[in-house]
Amino acid sequence: MQAGGERAEGIAVSDIVREAGISRSSFYAHFEDAAAVASALLREDLVVADVAESDADDRTGSIALRRGYGRLVDRLVDRHAFHARLRARASARVASDDAVLETVLALHREVLARAHVPASVDSELTATFAAGGVLAVVGAWLAGSLDGTDEELVDHLVALLPPWLADAPLGPPASSSPPRPTMKGTT
Repeated sequence: MQAGGERAEGIAVSDIVREAGISRSSFYAHFEDAAAVASALLREDLVVADVAESDADDRTGSIALRRGYGRLVDRLVDRHAFHARLRARASARVASDDAVLETVLALHREVLARAHVPASVDSELTATFAAGGVLAVVGAWLAGSLDGTDEELVDHLVALLPPWLADAPLGPPASSSPPRPTMKGTT
């Protein structure tokens, strides 16, 4: 990455503004740097993949989380070259990790909202802890530090769930979904 985040993925801000037909000031009104564009694309890609969307057919925490983890892993595999290049650059890796963490956190929040959570457990803390663990395991897998197939990775992630969450019967999904994230300055 060049100084100031001017270049990400081999694409300079000047390339982006020229292709989009906008001024640099318009670009910087919406994005901090080229890495921010990559992060926004990744976030949108994960939203499109419906990673955090639960299904009324999901009867237990493990079924719902397996579905979400599977969608996440499938999307990361489908876009492996893009994610590998992002993770190769420190500032872009932070943006990539933030996008994955935000998505997995939303998935866990959705499932925990449908589960019976023991009174001694803080749902938000549990979602944050679990999402951080998923990010660490998926990041190690993407970096090649963990061996295994896509399915084995998902199996391991589900096996790491606490029994009270894995076995928890789920109520119906909320009738209205929260608004999907948008890029800075858009609606």
